[in-house]
Amino acid sequence: MVEIIPKQAEKKKINGSYLEDIVKPHPSVLKAFNRLGEILYCYQNEKEERQKAKIDEEAKEKISGYNRHTLSLLCITKYFFDLYFNSKDEEDSINIPNSFVDIYNKEGPINIFNDPQNIVKERLNKVRDYEGMGVLLIDSYSITNNGLFIPPASQTKLEETFNIENDIDLIMKVSYPIDYPLDKWPKDVNPPEIGTKTKAMLIYSKKHPEVSFISFNKYNYIIQNGEIINKKTPDYFKELC
Repeated sequence: MVEIIPKQAEKKKINGSYLEDIVKPHPSVLKAFNRLGEILYCYQNEKEERQKAKIDEEAKEKISGYNRHTLSLLCITKYFFDLYFNSKDEEDSINIPNSFVDIYNKEGPINIFNDPQNIVKERLNKVRDYEGMGVLLIDSYSITNNGLFIPPASQTKLEETFNIENDIDLIMKVSYPIDYPLDKWPKDVNPPEIGTKTKAMLIYSKKHPEVSFISFNKYNYIIQNGEIINKKTPDYFKELC
């Protein structure tokens, strides 16, 4: 077992406040985040949803490593989506390599505030069931595409962008949520790590501060300008019900 010896956490301080305390989500992104969390954690779907949840629980017990994909959404205005979609610059380009999974042409956009909650939740489940992520046009609060991919984050690019050497450094640098404090990490538990999709989102948001990402799974948070902010538990959203 590798012993984790964390470096002293680097916290930027501005006018007496730590950066994590003063970085706030974009108001439109925060509004969407709360709405989606409320639908995911509060809305009780019909019989099919209960059956699906039961299958998920049974699979988690019987299939090693089973879990549903993290629900990830790129929050972007239509202007920037059109600008970056299939861009010739590979560091900017966002694309859908498997267009047959894209629900945009099959079912059309849905509005997370105006459409029925069961329809929105069904769309969120479809986004989650495929690799890649969904697109939330933040100027219209519409979920459009799914199966979207952003440029991958190489280890070299991560080290250069965040001035880090490994995942532990990155966890501290971006305030990634973990199960235990690093200095009290159990010896019989594998060291924490950050998934490749999250790393790509961190890099992309750092390069493009005009976009944000919303992530829902074990942890719920917003990625904005290379920082993980507004971390919330399921209980937070249940209080909004």
